[in-house]
Formats: sequence, C-alpha cells, structure tokens
Amino acid sequence: MNQDVADRYHSLVKVVECLFGSEQRLMEDYGFPGRQLHLEQHARVLRALHCVHAAVLQGATDHGRHIGSCTLMGWLRLHEDTVDAAFSVWVDCCESGMINAH
Repeated sequence: MNQDVADRYHSLVKVVECLFGSEQRLMEDYGFPGRQLHLEQHARVLRALHCVHAAVLQGATDHGRHIGSCTLMGWLRLHEDTVDAAFSVWVDCCESGMINAH
C-alpha cells in the first residue's frame, strides 16, 4: 500500500513538472511580461512537492495523500483563476493582433 502511494505521488509530480514546463515554453513563445512571477510560483510549488516526495518515500504517505488530493488541487484552482487567467488574456491579445509580443 505505501509503495502504491509513493508511485502515484511520483507520477503526480512528473505530471505537474510536465505541465509547468509546457506553460513555461508558451510564456516564452508569447513574450509574456508576467513570466518571472508566474515561474517563481511554479518553482515554489515544485520545491514543496519534492520535499513532500522525500517524506512519502520515507513512509509519510498521509502527507502525500493530503497534498495530492487537497492542497495541490486547491492551489491549482487559485493559480488558474489568477496568473493563468492573466496569461490567457495576454495570449488572446497576441492572437487577435492587439499586442505584438514577438
């Protein structure tokens, strides 16, 4: 059971890393001026996920369950509603020709 939690948590971390990497490439492609702040938020979350991952590997599976099912999901919703929304508006403005970011 503990190994299952550790494996799932590892998979979750990999998915988040991939998602954040994709976002970073898009922000660079679109020349998003809020990129630094956005990437700092990603880095803080990844640091926390990696710290918890170490604890999960040492048997603290309850931490992994809580982070994976509650804390991360809440943070992702807030992140999406704030800085991701700002990036989305930037992309829309670039795509419509209102901004020439390239």
